[in-house]
Amino acid sequence: MKRSKKVIQLLTLVMLLLSVGTVAAYNEGHLSRGSQVRVRLTNATIPWEVPSLIGGPDESQYQCSLIPEGLEIAPVDNASNRTKIATVRNLPGGGRVIVVHDTVSGLAADQYGGTYTFLYKTKTTFRYDGEGVVQVRMVDDFWITGGDVDYNVSFIWQWMYEAPQGIEVETVYDGSTAVNLEVSPGPFPTDDGFTESPNIIPGSWIQIETNGFIFGCDPI
Repeated sequence: MKRSKKVIQLLTLVMLLLSVGTVAAYNEGHLSRGSQVRVRLTNATIPWEVPSLIGGPDESQYQCSLIPEGLEIAPVDNASNRTKIATVRNLPGGGRVIVVHDTVSGLAADQYGGTYTFLYKTKTTFRYDGEGVVQVRMVDDFWITGGDVDYNVSFIWQWMYEAPQGIEVETVYDGSTAVNLEVSPGPFPTDDGFTESPNIIPGSWIQIETNGFIFGCDPI
């Protein structure tokens, strides 16, 4: 009986060690599949501006109708936080996937002293096929609230572009401080919110979901 108990204990120990080894191997392999680049800013100034709808069709084309007429909102100096992480994973055959998560939050104010809180979140996935073509999927949200302003605009868009040399993550510096990460090359699908950019593959811009006027009300 004692011998059977010892055998059971030994088998249990072996299974536990194998289990721990399997988990460790999985975690190690998972981490080795991708590398990360990070930018963290605290109490920083990240410029943007939301102008109100103040003119006719031409003047108001890029202005936000979701805030009172004549109001202009901009971030408060040294009152924004940003965390931006780019994860890079190389694929067999020369392909590459880059996933960028960006979160910006902070305080804003208008020209009359009114104050606001804002939050911006986006996830952008770049898939390079190893043969010169990149497919992008971007999920983007912007919230702002304060006074008479309380809105959220968002979108889910896809597009493709050519990149014969592949794609890379570049760190943007302000002096010696890393302030942003950019995927290069990385053209946006539209320059005006209405028509496709000539820098992407024609017909590849797909608006899966668009809530609100992005170019006027989503300033980041």
